Amino acid sequence: MNEEGRLPGSARTFLVVVGLLADGTKVGLEAAFGIGVILDPVLISPVTCMIFWVTLNHNGIAMFSGSRGWIGWTNLLIAETPVVDALPDWTMYALCV
Repeated sequence: MNEEGRLPGSARTFLVVVGLLADGTKVGLEAAFGIGVILDPVLISPVTCMIFWVTLNHNGIAMFSGSRGWIGWTNLLIAETPVVDALPDWTMYALCV
């Protein structure tokens, strides 16, 4: 694993864009149709988590272990908790990695 825990600029930008899309989709579905609360833990967060996990592991950074493992677990807990998941959790996680 990458000891420094630094992402290249292109990977960081990709994760921020994915986080913005996931958070925006979640909020948009909730505002427009009221189904964001249901689709977020079933579809949006698992797919986004998989994209983040693959991208981070490809760059040698562990998502759920190491010195920043607590950020990954906290983000996953926030993403799966109703009401609290209205926060832009994936975007914030992308900015913290």
